[in-house]
Amino acid sequence: MEKLMSWRKFLPYLFVVFILLVVAYAYFAPLLTGKVVEQHDRDQWRGTAQECLEYAESHDGEQTLWTSTVFSGMPSVLISLKYPLNVAHWVDDLLLIGERPASYIFLTMLGFYFLLIVMGVRPLLAIPGAIAYGFSTYFFIIIGAGHNAKSHAIAYIAPLVAAALLTYKGKYALGGALFALVLALSLVAGHPQITYYSAFIVAAVAISSLVNAVKVRALRSFAVASAILLLAAMLAVGANFNSFYNTWDYGRYSIRGETELTHAPHDETGGLDRSYALAWSYGIGETLNMVVPNLMGGSSSLALPSDSHTGRLIMQQAGSREVAEQYLQRMPMYWGSQPMTSGPVYIGAVVFFLFVLAMFTMRGPVKYALLAVTVLSILLAWGSHLEWFNSLFLDYFPGYNKFRTVSMTLVIAEVTIPLMAFYGLSLWLGEGVSNVQRRRSWMGASIISLGCLVLVLIAGLLFFPFTSLSGFDAQLPSQFADALRADRRSLFIRDAWRSIFFVLAAAGLLLIYLRKNFNLRWLALLLSVVVLADMVPVNKRYDGIRYVSPSHNEDPFPITTADRMLARDTSYYRVLNATVSPFNDASTSFRHRSVGGYHGAKLRRYQEFIDAYAQNPLFLDILNVKYVIQPSKEYGAVAASNMGAYGPVWFVDSVMWVPNADAELAAVGQVDLRRVAVVDKRYKGVECAVESASPADSISLLTAEPNRMRYSVRCAAPRFAVFSEVFYPKGWVATADGLSIPIVCADYTLRGMWLPAGRYTLDFAFDLPMFHRAKYIDVTCGASMLLWLLLAATLALLKRGKKNREVSVSLLD
Repeated sequence: MEKLMSWRKFLPYLFVVFILLVVAYAYFAPLLTGKVVEQHDRDQWRGTAQECLEYAESHDGEQTLWTSTVFSGMPSVLISLKYPLNVAHWVDDLLLIGERPASYIFLTMLGFYFLLIVMGVRPLLAIPGAIAYGFSTYFFIIIGAGHNAKSHAIAYIAPLVAAALLTYKGKYALGGALFALVLALSLVAGHPQITYYSAFIVAAVAISSLVNAVKVRALRSFAVASAILLLAAMLAVGANFNSFYNTWDYGRYSIRGETELTHAPHDETGGLDRSYALAWSYGIGETLNMVVPNLMGGSSSLALPSDSHTGRLIMQQAGSREVAEQYLQRMPMYWGSQPMTSGPVYIGAVVFFLFVLAMFTMRGPVKYALLAVTVLSILLAWGSHLEWFNSLFLDYFPGYNKFRTVSMTLVIAEVTIPLMAFYGLSLWLGEGVSNVQRRRSWMGASIISLGCLVLVLIAGLLFFPFTSLSGFDAQLPSQFADALRADRRSLFIRDAWRSIFFVLAAAGLLLIYLRKNFNLRWLALLLSVVVLADMVPVNKRYDGIRYVSPSHNEDPFPITTADRMLARDTSYYRVLNATVSPFNDASTSFRHRSVGGYHGAKLRRYQEFIDAYAQNPLFLDILNVKYVIQPSKEYGAVAASNMGAYGPVWFVDSVMWVPNADAELAAVGQVDLRRVAVVDKRYKGVECAVESASPADSISLLTAEPNRMRYSVRCAAPRFAVFSEVFYPKGWVATADGLSIPIVCADYTLRGMWLPAGRYTLDFAFDLPMFHRAKYIDVTCGASMLLWLLLAATLALLKRGKKNREVSVSLLD
């Protein structure tokens, strides 16, 4: 009976799991009918990964570490590579059982619920808190866009912080084990930028714990907890060592690594170019859309009703209601400073009110640490609008310059603001707080939050221009520009009053509770309803989610006339697709070897070559672009031949030595690359004497797979050959009848090689030895991590119900 009573204590938590499941799946209800979410970035990933997936299917699961269909060829490390002995990956698959992306949102809410419980929030209040956090608008916008790795990683931010809190509260074994597991899961999610930002919140927790440790003279406890977390972090990295190492190794040669060029040093950061890293900077005034979603128009592609100013004007001009409504589905309402946006980082008016309330109820270092990291995330999100501050991080903060889209730092505030909001609410309802104190803090929070919103409304009406800062409006006829401005103004006014209403609703609920008109259960239920009423309509407005049949994910790109034309040519060649933005679109890679693609970490030398020569026919010729896909009014898209393509490989008559990367890139555009190869002097010592060409000399491609290529060579004397394949300094090995031959970089981005005289077969093979060795580190660290968690959980269960005789000092109370 005693055991039965013990297990019954877990029933309320199972009920919470059920509630959060229902809420998550209710939002994504079509998933339960067999539909899937259509996602742009997932489709782009499918185009990028298609060759790798087909290779694995036709080779009994063997993975190719190189793909030839994206950006003329690149490693598949950050595309589709799987790490079969990663234990954390197995756990991750178990946690995400169900239909994605609903499972992402469920896990996000559950993780935040756990964090609130660890913080000491009442379990009932943690339910609306979990819903409020999980339904942050940004989380749904990125799902609609297909940023699944980001959604996946966000789900682990809250439990990671919770594990750190547990450890600093003296639960060393369990907290440390959970920290190791959750950090390993975050790394498995495959979005290092989100994991990196998670560390900011963990650091805030550590700093507040240190301050408390100094106060209560418990530095030894703090040191033990910190050491355990450090050990746990090392174990988590070890469990993902294979992925971690290969990502780091590849990153050195990608656009996130350092350039060898010396031009524009002011824009270099040792990682991404400064202008690229800061391209998506959140406007300073735009930050207020965290509480007023349509502050600056909301989205670059927002649906407007037919009775709007723009709608009535388009109705008059179009002459057809059907045509007009098609136009009205994607109106450029956003007028802020970002290049474009799908929607605001709206955290909710209810959360905003409770956050202000928390400023009255929270005390101690944890309040100021969380507040400080919140402010920091906003300052970093401002990017180029506060460039001197962001430059400090780009230039001096380890790893920060490897990431783009600085506005993403707002995910930190999206965690800390609702965390403080519901922790503060729990304190406000605490037994040690008198009704007089509650009324005062309630009154202060109500006046400040409502006052802020009224000020935003008045300031907007008086000072906002509602004109696109990008200059887009100036390109429109004046009557359309005026109509857009009028609609932007109307949207702003509507959402400002909307936020005021929800602040009043939240404040009203607390006032009714204060007057003892209902109990805590009713407060939690009604607060959950108000939060959902606040968040769901805004999320639906911006999420851009469309449901399609499952077959769409397998073949997301319809076959075009150009595809049918190219299918007739079975030779080895590449294509450039001029019907799309070729270097930001992977649809071509789904069926063809493309010089373009879609990837956030393409090879740096290749990107620099694109920047320098993409408009030059030379670019197409040396990359063996045999066809250019062009738009056609009659057929949609057709394939036009490029007669100047050099082919898969060619001999040159001479080698031009250059002193550095700058000279190499410049020389490529100054010589006849059919006859001359440009090579950096660093490769001197591996060359052999090149004699005059013989008419009988030949080199040709025999077979080609993504990671293996075979050529037939016949030359009377040593020759230098240039291959229309992207050079990568790791992995590729060339052999001629078993004899290894060095591969050098030629013409800035291609492979080159001094070939001995004779008639033989030349083989290229790509492999990364560390990929095979590191899997044993993965499984060893992963197994150790799970064993630690099992032992810690067993110990905690054995101690449950027994009085702990040791007095432990909480570093966070």
